[in-house]
Formats: sequence, C-alpha cells, structure tokens
Amino acid sequence: MTDNNKNTSTSGMGLSALKKAEVVIHTMPKNFLNSQISKTKDSKSTGILILGIGAVLLIALFAGFYYFIVKGDGSEPVVETETSEQEAPREVNTNPDPIRQNNQQTLQEEVDQEVADVVETEEEPVIIEQEEPLIATSGDDSDVKESNPSPNIVKPANDSDQDGLSDAEEKVLGTNILNSDSDGDSFDDFSELKNLYNPAGEGQLLTNSNIRKYTNSSYNYSLYYPLQWKWETIGGDDSVIFKLENNQFIQIIAQANEEKQTIEEWYLEQFTGQPITPEQKLYKKGWTGIKSQDSLIVYLMHPAASHIFTITYNIGITSVTDYKNIFMMMIESMAITN
Repeated sequence: MTDNNKNTSTSGMGLSALKKAEVVIHTMPKNFLNSQISKTKDSKSTGILILGIGAVLLIALFAGFYYFIVKGDGSEPVVETETSEQEAPREVNTNPDPIRQNNQQTLQEEVDQEVADVVETEEEPVIIEQEEPLIATSGDDSDVKESNPSPNIVKPANDSDQDGLSDAEEKVLGTNILNSDSDGDSFDDFSELKNLYNPAGEGQLLTNSNIRKYTNSSYNYSLYYPLQWKWETIGGDDSVIFKLENNQFIQIIAQANEEKQTIEEWYLEQFTGQPITPEQKLYKKGWTGIKSQDSLIVYLMHPAASHIFTITYNIGITSVTDYKNIFMMMIESMAITN
C-alpha cells in the first residue's frame, strides 16, 4: 500500500513537472547574494580611505613646498642676519676688552702721576721749606715779571665779630675778636685800622704797642708793620721781606725808574696784554699805584722817588688771606723819607 501510494504520488508529480518544463527559473543562493553586497560596501570604504590619505599627503607636500621654497626666499632670515650684525658692535662697546681697559686705566694713572709730579715740583719753592726761591733778590725787570698779577685762588679768613678784620689780624693788633669796636670809641676796628688809627685804644696807629715803623734809608721810604713780624733783607736793601704766620710773607722790592715812566706806562711795558681796569688804580697822598686783580700785589710810584715799589702779599699754600687788611695798612702808611 505504501508502494502504491508512492507510485501514485510520483506520477502526479511527474505530470506537474512536465507541465512546467516549458519555463525554467534559476535563483541565486541567498548566502552568495549577501556576501557580494558586503564586498561592495568594503570596496567603497577602502576607496574613500585611500582618497583621504592621498589628499592629506598632497596637503603635506604643498605645505612643505611652501615652507622650504617660497618662505625660504623671504626676508625673515635676512632680517635676523642684519640684526645680529648690528648687535655685534654694541656688545663690544658695552663690554670693553678688559686688557684694553686696564691699559687705559694704567695710562690714565701715569698721566695723573705726571701731573701730580709737576704740581709738586711747582710747589717745592714755597716758603714752607725753601723761602729764597720765592723771594726776589733784586729790582730788575725779570723779578717783577715773575710776579705776574694773575688772580690767585683766595679763601676768606675767619672773622668772628664780622667787623672786617680777621681773627688773626685782631690777635696781632691786640683787639677783641668778639667785639667790632674793641676800644668803645664808636668807631669799628676795621675803620680805625684803615685810617691809621689805633683800634685797641686812643690815638693814632703808632700808639698801639703792637705796631712799629720800618725805615729803609737806602731807598728813602718807611711804613708801619706789626711788632711780632720779623723782617730781613734779601740780597740788599732793595728787597725786604716781613715774615707772617702760617709761612706767609710780605715783600717790598725797589726798582729803578730810569726812564721816568708813569705807573701806567711802566705796568703796560712789564705786562703786555694786561689791560688796566679802573678798579686796579690806586691813589694815596701823592702816590699813584696799580693793584693786581686779586689785590695781593701793588705797584707804587711817588714823584719824589726815583724808584717804583712792588709790594706783594704771598699767601703761600694756605690760600687764606689772614692779613689782607694789615697788608693794605702797610701800603697806606708808606711814605717817602728825605
């Protein structure tokens, strides 16, 4: 029964197959179809990735070309080179060669030492240790020209009572350094000394026990001077010095006026190119005179004398005019003796 059924079924299926034999349909397996679709998608992704990598490489190549070729020809490296060349001299100027600097310092020290030696040599004749080289020994022209009336560096002396007289002068005169009118006569000490009156008491200046009169009989003149100052002649009566305190001195030189020149003519001949200002001219009791610009040298002439007198106040190395008023008092008191 089973066989019959099978035969019947087979015969039935055969008829159906025969009827359909005329149309043949081929179908692709589903597994094969899916694998092809997947492979297509992978190929597209790979292509896109390759294109992306290529684009990146092209951009990198272009950037390298621009940096090394185009930018390499630009001006920036040149600017850096010029800057370095310009900075080099600044470094040299800012940081000088120490060897050269030491040489320059040594040279400057040698120059300074030479200048100091010259100054020391010029100051050696100062009266502190060697008096005679500073003191003229005769009245010829050369001695006067050595006393060229160029201004000295002058420092004011102490004046405690501000009366015009220095403390050193008041000690010499015997007046009070703290009282401008020592004798109480209503005249200040300076005015009395200037007019040859005694600032320490009554009467004229010679009544002061501290003042003496010097007379030079060889050249016929006299003047007042402080008693405590020692005097001596140097090479003859034509050159006399009065020794002061602090190694200062006052010197008087008598020089023949054989051509009978006026004081102005004589001065201009001795000091060519030194004009005479009105402040330098001096007149006193028949005398005519000319002062140096610093008033430390005075040239005097009297019609009754055949000489011109040069009176010099040498302030030495102290440069302090301790006795300038007594110096002018000596000039004011100078007179011709017959």
